Amino acid sequence: MRGEIVLGVPHCLLSQAPDLASVERVYSHPQALAQCRSWLEKNLAKAELVPSASTAAAVEDSLAHESSAAIASPLAAEIYGIGVLRKGIQDHPDNRTRFLLLAAS
Repeated sequence: MRGEIVLGVPHCLLSQAPDLASVERVYSHPQALAQCRSWLEKNLAKAELVPSASTAAAVEDSLAHESSAAIASPLAAEIYGIGVLRKGIQDHPDNRTRFLLLAAS
């Protein structure tokens, strides 16, 4: 291991849907779905939760259906030009992920 960095991970609900009531399906990486479990149970209990390979892939998947949403970062909303229905939906406001820098010796 060459180094590490710990970054805050804010999760947002991104969608083309006009409001939460229109969301029938939520895509995201399994870790993001787990980090937002309580929020999802409280606000989108009837929505189908669909695991994706990454949060970026989740946004791409959600673009196929207006009734779909994705859990991803605010930056993903900018990159994909998709609306943010809710910000900060992670269950723990101080949510962080540790990234490791690996290199061959």
